[in-house]
Amino acid sequence: MKEQMAPSYSEKENQNSFQRSDTHQAMMRTAYESISSSYIMQLGCVIVLLVLCVCFYRLKQNARLGPRYWPLLGSVRDISAHYCHLHDWLLGFFVFAKTIHVRMPWGRVYYCTVDPVNVQYLLETNSVNFRKGKGFFKRMEVLLGQKELHESWIMRNWVASEFCKPSVCDLTAAVMKKKTCTIARLLAEVAGEGTTVDIQDLIQRATLDAIGKVAFGVDFASLPSALPKPWPHIAFASSLDLATTIAVKRFSDPFWELKRYMNIGTERVLPEQMQVVDGFTFSLIADRKAELKHLHGQVYDLAQAYLAHAEGTPYASDLVSKFLNLTMRDDQADNPQTDELLRHIVINFVIASRDAIGVTLTWLVYELSMHSDASHRLYLELRDYESRRQFECQCSVEQYWDVDLQDEDYVRMTDTRIREFAELITSESLDELPFLHACLQETLRLHPAVPLDPRDIEEDDTLPAGEVFISSKKGNIVFIAPYSMARMTSIWGPDAAQFNPDRWLQSGKLETASDSKFVTFQAGLYTGAVKDLTYQSCKVAAAILVRFFEFIRACPVNRPPEYRMTSTLVMESGLQVYPRLKEKMGATL
Repeated sequence: MKEQMAPSYSEKENQNSFQRSDTHQAMMRTAYESISSSYIMQLGCVIVLLVLCVCFYRLKQNARLGPRYWPLLGSVRDISAHYCHLHDWLLGFFVFAKTIHVRMPWGRVYYCTVDPVNVQYLLETNSVNFRKGKGFFKRMEVLLGQKELHESWIMRNWVASEFCKPSVCDLTAAVMKKKTCTIARLLAEVAGEGTTVDIQDLIQRATLDAIGKVAFGVDFASLPSALPKPWPHIAFASSLDLATTIAVKRFSDPFWELKRYMNIGTERVLPEQMQVVDGFTFSLIADRKAELKHLHGQVYDLAQAYLAHAEGTPYASDLVSKFLNLTMRDDQADNPQTDELLRHIVINFVIASRDAIGVTLTWLVYELSMHSDASHRLYLELRDYESRRQFECQCSVEQYWDVDLQDEDYVRMTDTRIREFAELITSESLDELPFLHACLQETLRLHPAVPLDPRDIEEDDTLPAGEVFISSKKGNIVFIAPYSMARMTSIWGPDAAQFNPDRWLQSGKLETASDSKFVTFQAGLYTGAVKDLTYQSCKVAAAILVRFFEFIRACPVNRPPEYRMTSTLVMESGLQVYPRLKEKMGATL
């Protein structure tokens, strides 16, 4: 029995083998567990280190008082998230620092400032170093042309002299007066129905017609003469607006060049819209050339014609005809470069003047609808103005007082009254309305037509306020922010964000602000050149509208209008208002 119970040699070997195998597996498991725990500890250390780096990175950024940025991407992520309200987003940083750095991909930096000392340095002291350069025109070339074009002799001389001529201002104001009377008639109809109307749409259409007459010599007829006619669709204006919005988006999109190369996204839409704009413009230029050849039967040398033009040689009223009179020589009559140059000049003028007038007038109506005291005060000034002008012109409207009329007759009579009042308005007599000028100037301060003005940096420099160094590395741009400047209490006082026309009046007389504070007409490519045009046209239109109407905003008063991110401060969804005609002719009209 004992021999049978005793294990054999082979069995002992198997048992020893199993034991060695178990021991080896146990050792391997121990080694794997040790290695795994080591990897986990290392991974944990890496994660903790990354968290500490991110925390330190964020703390460092908070110390910079600027938009946060990330490696490679810069601040693009945050800009995209806040793009719809970019100007107010930037304002939050300007509360803590008057000059901020916005980092972009590939090491590029956008410098933004609201400091008047820096603004004066950028615009006056060392303006040659901060101009609309290659970076600006690279993005806006499709609309405004190349940089060399704007530095050419014809642009520096002809544009500077022609845009500032009183005849251009007077013609624009005259057409704007006529179109505003049409707006007033439409508002009278809407007031009788008790419905709302998009006053921004009406103003933009009227401005387009006025600028179209001055620039092209054509009336787009985008403003209907009566309701409820359908609103005409103007392909030229719609395409120009969309193209401008896409071009401005390039400043915040680091991949726009790649999109253009691949013909995708908005860069695919942009050429389609420009085909509409260019098709209309070049077709009109060809028509004007044919007309001038037929009418004049002679051509001009460019230099001689420019001198003759300065001496008062008569020309057609629109800018296209005036320019063609200067360039139509035997060897240049059909020169494509001439057409291209004229196209850029006219488009520049349309963008600058149309948007400046339309945007400013819309925001003025908005502010007056929100401040009934200022609206009534302006109405009283206009009523006294009308009385003085009637006495000077020896005319009277007493036959309209205390007349009992039906609604349709009342609207018709009001239309007659509006046109008679419009006839009393002249460019010289507008100086008799200081409060109107103050309201307009306050609107331009709070709602500048160009809310963000980019300028290329030619050479490395240091801004005087705070000794801020700015680099001229390729792609770096410095921005002046008029929209944010208007809301800085350090510049305008504790009521900076409020509509206060009295800040421009001192003992009933108009006061002016320094150009380093009020930069509305120094921002933008041609905004300064159309300053008088904007003031005169807006005054004429505002005088007519406020004299006969009050406006009540349809949306909640505590919800400010949203702006569209384009080159100008256009309202995104328009301005819906209830227009109210003055109730009694004798007492109010």
